[in-house]
Amino acid sequence: MATSSLSGLIIQNPTSAAATYRFNQIAVMTSGHNDDGVQNGGACCCFKPNSCTTYITFELWGAGGDGGGGCCCQGNYRSPNPGFYVKKTVSGNLCPYYNVCSAGSGCCSCGCCGTCGFPSFVTNSAGSTIACAVGGSGGCTGCWHGIGCNPCTGICQYACNTLICCGPSAYDIAFQGTSLGQMDNYFCAQFTVQLVQGAIKYQPNARHSLDPCCTQMTIEGCCKFGSSGSQAIPWPGGPGNAGTGCGGGCCWGQWGSSGLVLITYG
Repeated sequence: MATSSLSGLIIQNPTSAAATYRFNQIAVMTSGHNDDGVQNGGACCCFKPNSCTTYITFELWGAGGDGGGGCCCQGNYRSPNPGFYVKKTVSGNLCPYYNVCSAGSGCCSCGCCGTCGFPSFVTNSAGSTIACAVGGSGGCTGCWHGIGCNPCTGICQYACNTLICCGPSAYDIAFQGTSLGQMDNYFCAQFTVQLVQGAIKYQPNARHSLDPCCTQMTIEGCCKFGSSGSQAIPWPGGPGNAGTGCGGGCCWGQWGSSGLVLITYG
């Protein structure tokens, strides 16, 4: 007498009722996300649902914002934001295909205002936007590591991570990351750390930098705090760190990491 299991029923018998609840997943991302280099370009593909597909859920992460640059005594005043996380489900009358693009990583910012991260998005065969997750806002640096004068605070734009450009139908739920400040040790001018939020959903906790004045900041031609451990840019959509000056030359801000689109369908 033959025996069977629930997994065997689902996998081996596609005509069974249990097959209705099966699902598949595809991730659209740049191949170099584990070592997120500057301006990696992102990734795009064409997703064609088969005749058995009844629903598609898109989860999107926009790219993280870039940190501002720092000269002389400048340091982080306001950290960049991670990219938006968006979830959107379509069902019923599905389109023949969907254009899916995950955002590329950002760039090195020379000025005291970091730049916005790139968006991840999905459009249908008619060219309409189905889902959209914009990138995070750029950071801002100020004199004396955010304690004293802050000439950039009046000119840095923090509204670039708004979903207005995507439209109200581009998501079912959406989460925006937050920007954080900097912690300074008032008993020792040598010590200061940046606080930056982790990637939404996968890394909800904040990360912090090492003391910049005793950390190598010339990796890959840009000033940043490192590429491993707590200094790695969280993926997907994690923000970069600000460039921090301790006297002497200027430091470029660290770029934000690339985005991701996760497709679940069944």
